[in-house]
Amino acid sequence: ACSILVVVAVGQTFVIITAGIDLAIGSMVQLSSVMVGLLVSHKMGIPLGIASAILMTAAMGVASGLVVTKGKITDFIATLGMLSIAQGLALVISNARPVTVFSPFMSAIAGGKVGPIPVITLIALVIAISAHFLLFHTRFGTHLFAVGGNAEGAKNMGLKVERIKITSFVTSGIRAGIGGILLTARI
Repeated sequence: ACSILVVVAVGQTFVIITAGIDLAIGSMVQLSSVMVGLLVSHKMGIPLGIASAILMTAAMGVASGLVVTKGKITDFIATLGMLSIAQGLALVISNARPVTVFSPFMSAIAGGKVGPIPVITLIALVIAISAHFLLFHTRFGTHLFAVGGNAEGAKNMGLKVERIKITSFVTSGIRAGIGGILLTARI
């Protein structure tokens, strides 16, 4: 269970670095989990379920980012609204009923091990290490820190502040989608 929180927290980190907050990530995890569960249980396949879940949460990240940057609505209010939208979609899509998923792939994620280390923990480690690399060893990470430190100054330096903020919300959404997939495997 801690591995899922690590994945989601890593996504939230990208938004927090830009001096923002994404309140919708918990509901996006829920929506992602519902998407995977329904598509797999309806014999649509694991790849389609995983892709749909990640695309849905990435799209919600884009929407949150656009509302914050273009709509000039504070991230707290925008993502609070997105939280309600994600919860509502999850309830509508699932018809408010639990779905049982039987998949050897999902079982391998939840219960498999590579040596002594659980697969789900390895996934969380890969995501955390890749986030560390992105944040501290790429231009993108430097731009995130610049926007979070002083958005106006970053804009004056020529950085595309709105694009960077939107990308941070998308990154958070993707990590929430992955967290939902891991949650589905775990449950």
